[in-house]
Amino acid sequence: MNNSHLNMIVRQIANENCIDKAVEMLNRAKAYREAHNIRTKLDEQIEREQNYEHDYIDKILSETYPVSIEMIAADYDMTADELNEFMKKLELQYKVLGEWFLYPQYTCHGYTVMSEVYDDGHLIGYQTLWTQKGRLFLYSKFIKADIYPTMERDDD
Repeated sequence: MNNSHLNMIVRQIANENCIDKAVEMLNRAKAYREAHNIRTKLDEQIEREQNYEHDYIDKILSETYPVSIEMIAADYDMTADELNEFMKKLELQYKVLGEWFLYPQYTCHGYTVMSEVYDDGHLIGYQTLWTQKGRLFLYSKFIKADIYPTMERDDD
């Protein structure tokens, strides 16, 4: 075997070692990237869980329009009747002739507004809607009673 042939074999072995090392480095980089992606996802999940209490308040503060009791009840995975009864237990409201009214100490704070209800262009009645200020008020009362909106519950 001559020197040039031997040098070619040595270079080939060196190249094969480089390829093996390159493959090993790529595998390590891939494993690192996967581990980093998993860690990033875990960090994001931990942050979401730590900040979940602010999600509902952020949602309320981002909205400006008044909402029905049915919409608020849905936030708590209740029916409107269940939520109204719960608010009665908390002594926030009372019922007269089938209509719910806030107790006087809560009526002047802008928690609710009245909306006219029409049918075929004719006024047929009124509906109470809750302002975002009212939703925050209810949220604070419900939290004290250990009732949380579904988006803040840890139902695992």
